[in-house]
Amino acid sequence: MDERIRQALDTNDTIDITTTGRKSGLPRRIEIWFRRVNGRTYITGTPGTRSWYANLLANPSFTFHLKQTIQADLPAIARFVLKLDERRAILADPAMAWYQAQVRSLEDLVAGSPLIEVLFVDERRNHELAMEHLPPEKTVRATLDGLPEMHELRFYDASHPSPSDPGAYVQIRRRGEGYELFKGNHGWSSGWKPETAASILTYMLKCKQNSK
Repeated sequence: MDERIRQALDTNDTIDITTTGRKSGLPRRIEIWFRRVNGRTYITGTPGTRSWYANLLANPSFTFHLKQTIQADLPAIARFVLKLDERRAILADPAMAWYQAQVRSLEDLVAGSPLIEVLFVDERRNHELAMEHLPPEKTVRATLDGLPEMHELRFYDASHPSPSDPGAYVQIRRRGEGYELFKGNHGWSSGWKPETAASILTYMLKCKQNSK
């Protein structure tokens, strides 16, 4: 990432984001704050529903517009922060002080605030997924459709029958109009095999079900 952009992320706090309207399919640009916690970029809000969050649930790809110290339009993917322990750790950080002051307790933020991590497309090539917190089917499909070339989705399939340690570590990547899937664990791997978006979606939803 360009050093000027990195510095802007560390010093700025107000941006625009452009999401895709979940009903209209049209670009929706709004001004919003962001926060940096441990070198990572987050967008949140006080408890309640937000149109921008609903749009990202339908299509996690969006544009992050820097506009204070520099002007830059950065393609990004939203990672929905759903695990309670992770939400609590992020929202308790001093960088979130303004949000903390708007509610009675930290738990109000943990329970009800929208919270995403911003994954910049040119920076984050491997995107880790937790099967037990996989978003709804429509969102997973949109994530697959928006997966850039050479980027990977990664997750652990605990139910996969393995000749060595239990389960399989899974990687998915895009190749042209199709996809490839890799499974492996200590001492074995499937190699990269071609798959369709439909077959991968079915497999991921099955992994989600088996993780419960």
